[in-house]
Order: sequence, then C-alpha cells, then structure tokens
Amino acid sequence: MADMERTQFEKCLQDPMLAAEFGRNQGAEVIIVGDAALQYMGKEPQGVFERTCALVTLKAINASSGKILGTATQNEEGLETTADGAAMQACKRVATVVKREMFPRIVRTWQDEANQGVTLKVVLDGVDQFRVVKAFKDALAKVDGVVSIDQRAFRRDDRRLELDVQYKGKPSTFVDAAYEAVSSIPELAKVEPDQKDMYVRFVVPQK
Repeated sequence: MADMERTQFEKCLQDPMLAAEFGRNQGAEVIIVGDAALQYMGKEPQGVFERTCALVTLKAINASSGKILGTATQNEEGLETTADGAAMQACKRVATVVKREMFPRIVRTWQDEANQGVTLKVVLDGVDQFRVVKAFKDALAKVDGVVSIDQRAFRRDDRRLELDVQYKGKPSTFVDAAYEAVSSIPELAKVEPDQKDMYVRFVVPQK
C-alpha cells in the first residue's frame, strides 16, 4: 500500500465523516473500516499445535450521512501446525462471528434510518423577503421524500434562513430535487446549491 493510501486509510479509521466521503467517492452506500492485530501465543500445552490470536475491530458507516451503523470487536484463537496456519484460522473464525453478529445490526439500523429519514441542515442565503422564504419552504415541502420542515431561524438582517428538513433518501438526491423545485421561484431562479454530508446550502447571487 502506498504511503498516501495508508495515511488516508488510517485517517478513515479515526474519522467517520472522512470514511463516509471516501465511500461515496467509490459509489458505496455503506463502508466498513477497521483494523486487525495478530498475536502469536506459542504452542498449545500438548506441544503439537501453534496458537495465534486475532483481534479485529470494525465499523460500518453510512456513506451518505457518516452515521456509524454498527461496530464489532472480536477476538478468536487459531490452532494449526504452523504459526501462519494458526493466524489464518483465527482470522477466518473472526470473520465468521463478525458476519453473523455485525451485518444483522447494520441491516436493522439501516432500515430504521430509512423508515424515519435523516435530518438535513438546510440554509438559504441571500433572501430577506418573507414571501420568498415562504415560497422556498412550500417548494421544499413538495419534494418527494420530505417528511417535515422545522424553521430554526430567519435572520432578516443577515439574509439567512435555517431549516431542519427530515428527509427519506440520500442527501444528494434531495439536493437535486430541491434545486429543481426552488429554482422555479422567480427570485430563486439563479440559486446555487451546495451540499456537504448532511449540510445543504442554497445561495442567491447578489446583484
């Protein structure tokens, strides 16, 4: 593994949002990151087989939101006539347990998230008219997948509207649909959308 790839991988282990971004770039909906450690334990008491322990820690991360869907830590021992064979057996045992315990948790969490939707932080910058704000919210409410819209703040002096939008689907899908909906409003015809993870911003260019 190249030094740059290794550095990026190590950062992904520590930062779920960075791991999610990496997953999105690869076209994944879920990315699983983790690390493994092998420890040679010497021969077993009878002196016939070599013993090696494998400790694996994994995280499953939603590539759209960066949310951790599940974690698993498993320690298994392998017994074989060679140390390498014992290590291979230990890793296989870990993989079997992780698959049995971790994947069902991921599926359940994913289903719950799909049923409830995700909360997007939506900002509209560059508007100070109440009627445009109302038209913007009305347009978002008609977007397929939008469950609810809560207004957090409208600072007229700063020309900024802040919303919490509960949405069933991917943030990127919301951005595309929302842009199509709100750009039909005359005052927002030139609005520029931007999205990073769960944060969505619409900016109206100033004349």
